[in-house]
Amino acid sequence: MLTAVPTTSPPQAAHIRRSRLAGLFLLAAKTSLALLIITLPWRQQLVLLARPSPPIYPDFTNLLLPTHTIFLLLLLLAWGGSLLLQPRRLRVGPFFIWWPLLGITTAAAIGVIAAVDPFLAGYHVLQVGLLDLLYLFIINEVTGWKWVGTAVALQILLQAAIAIGQAWQQHDLGLAWLGERALSPQSGSIVWAQGGLQSLRAYGLTDHPNILGISLALGLLLLATWYLQAAGHGHILALVIFSLGSVALFLTFSRSAWISFGWGTLWVTAVCFKKSPQRLSRWLAPIGFSLLLLLPVIWQNLPYLRLGADPGAIAARVEERLSTQTERAALNRAADQLFSDHALTGTGLGTFPLALRRAWPDFAYDYQPARMTFITSGAEIGLFGELFYFLAVFAPWVVLILRRDRLAFSPALIGLSSVLLAVTIFGLVDAYPWFYPAGRLWQWLIWGLWAGAYEFGLEAE
Repeated sequence: MLTAVPTTSPPQAAHIRRSRLAGLFLLAAKTSLALLIITLPWRQQLVLLARPSPPIYPDFTNLLLPTHTIFLLLLLLAWGGSLLLQPRRLRVGPFFIWWPLLGITTAAAIGVIAAVDPFLAGYHVLQVGLLDLLYLFIINEVTGWKWVGTAVALQILLQAAIAIGQAWQQHDLGLAWLGERALSPQSGSIVWAQGGLQSLRAYGLTDHPNILGISLALGLLLLATWYLQAAGHGHILALVIFSLGSVALFLTFSRSAWISFGWGTLWVTAVCFKKSPQRLSRWLAPIGFSLLLLLPVIWQNLPYLRLGADPGAIAARVEERLSTQTERAALNRAADQLFSDHALTGTGLGTFPLALRRAWPDFAYDYQPARMTFITSGAEIGLFGELFYFLAVFAPWVVLILRRDRLAFSPALIGLSSVLLAVTIFGLVDAYPWFYPAGRLWQWLIWGLWAGAYEFGLEAE
């Protein structure tokens, strides 16, 4: 006797095909996220429209398309395809992050009307809008560390290998095709020691050692977060990558990045000690392992960390620091005045150098953003936008403090809070997390990952 073989109805078959195709689109989006993270610090970029305005640095006025933004666009296109094929309700994460982000974007968009360069400001607003979508993607689709952890490890490994090679050879490695700058002790940023000794700071594939420094600091804390909660194989490899990244971070001689990383490390140590003592020894493993490689490198470079005994060398270093502080103070005063003059709408997102030149044609220093995110952001997006930015930065810490006795401090939340602390500390001395596209991407990426750990949890996978 023959029995009928169940068959799939046409609607069911179409649904299965759509689900599979949606899964492929989502896989493409996650792959793009990994490539975005790997290329995030790179200086390589396309110039969509050259808009020179000497003596302002061209990157401040040109319309640029960095490598990481290309992958961000691919990510959003692929995710959009997945949502069209398989519609689902989107989550927005904690209200104390999502609403301030919307407020920042809205204030920046309104500010385009009165911006000193509406075209440039509009382009930057578009970029921030894409970052809001990236935040939503992370909240809804990044449920574990498989993609993020692997991408961060590859980013650190690539940058560290090149940075250590540059410091060892004292010049570039001939990787201009990857965006490496032409470097030498005569053309790059250097550190001095007594007796006229000089050493080229590590650049990696970034535009400046400070950018490499904060990228490594944030990446190392993200890698340590994955290590803190992960189980299984790959631990030794993670420890090796963490150690190499620590050496590269030291070779940037970026004090602000060192301090940011130090504060993040102290946060994890203190919280693990109080909330999760069993995790403390696991957290200290990468720190101790990295010291095995760091100590001889520090010893070799000790002359560049000391003032020395030569009065001339000491005087030169003191003069350098005083000059830096004077420039910083002048930029801060200018930013305060610009904020006062454009209190409601700001000068326009990404337009600080142009507004500075318009207000002070004979400014004594380079036309660049003020060295603090809150000062620069206030001048660019006005009072209301600044309020939203302030809330986005500090609201997570207020919530952590108020809920410290009721909140389950998972390893992911502990580690990502250290990353959030590090980028916040860096923003107090450098405008990178606000003014520069890669810095903004770091900031929004960290907000998204932290919000996911806070509200939904992230698994090690």
